[in-house]
Amino acid sequence: MMVPSRYNAWHIRGGGDASRALGFNLIELVLVIAIIATLAAVAMPRYADALVRYRVDAAARRIAADLTLARAEARTASASRTIAFDTAANRYQILGAADLDNRGTVYTLELSDEPYHATLVSADFAGNNKVMFDGYGVPSSGGSVVVQVGNVTKTVLLDPDSGKATVQ
Repeated sequence: MMVPSRYNAWHIRGGGDASRALGFNLIELVLVIAIIATLAAVAMPRYADALVRYRVDAAARRIAADLTLARAEARTASASRTIAFDTAANRYQILGAADLDNRGTVYTLELSDEPYHATLVSADFAGNNKVMFDGYGVPSSGGSVVVQVGNVTKTVLLDPDSGKATVQ
C-alpha cells in the first residue's frame, strides 16, 4: 500500500492547490501596509516632539557643562577665563581655552550645528553677554542663558556666589 504524500492529502481534504496556501494575497499585504502607515502617522509627531525636547535639553546641558569647565580651568590655571555669548551668531566662546578639536583655535561652540540645532535666545550676566571666572573660579556676576529649539526653551542659571550652573 502506498502512503499518500502531503500534496495528495491536501487535495483529499479539499484544500485545493497547495501552492496557493504558501503566500499572501494582495488584500492582506495592503491591509498590513495601511496599519503600518497609520501607526507611523500617529508616532511621527510624538517622535518630533521628543527630538525637540532632547535637542534643547542637550544644548542647555552643554552650556552648563562649559560654564563649569571654564570655572574649573580658571581655578586650575589660577587665571581668568571668560565665556562670551554671541546671540546674533548663535555661538559662544571660552576665551583663553583651546578648542577641543583644533588646539590652535579658541574654544567655540556653534549651537545651530549638530546635534543641537538650537537658537541662543539671550545671555544676560548683569547686563553683559560675557561672564568671567577669576583665578579662584568665582564668576564676575550671576546670570542666565536661554536656548530654544522649536517652541521649547530651557534656561541655564549661573549662581553668582558659588559659580554653579544649573539647567531649568
